[in-house]
Amino acid sequence: MTLGSEVSCQEFIQRSLDRRVTDDGGLNAIIEQATGKPVGMVGLLTQLVDGVDELEVGYHLLPAAWGNGFATEAAVACKEFARQQ
Repeated sequence: MTLGSEVSCQEFIQRSLDRRVTDDGGLNAIIEQATGKPVGMVGLLTQLVDGVDELEVGYHLLPAAWGNGFATEAAVACKEFARQQ
């Protein structure tokens, strides 16, 4: 399997759909306000760490979006959402 291949994309989509069913977590689009274009994904995810379910902020950004504060802004928003919920 090659990263970015159709198979890896299908597997990623299936994992995302499965996650919605099992823990209602998932990733949401990060949209650049100036252009309206998607630049990545962010969300609260449950990961099994040493046998314990742990909540984490997960994200993916396009390389062109790195260094622009998107990850920081999105992570802060996710942490605040988790705190409120």
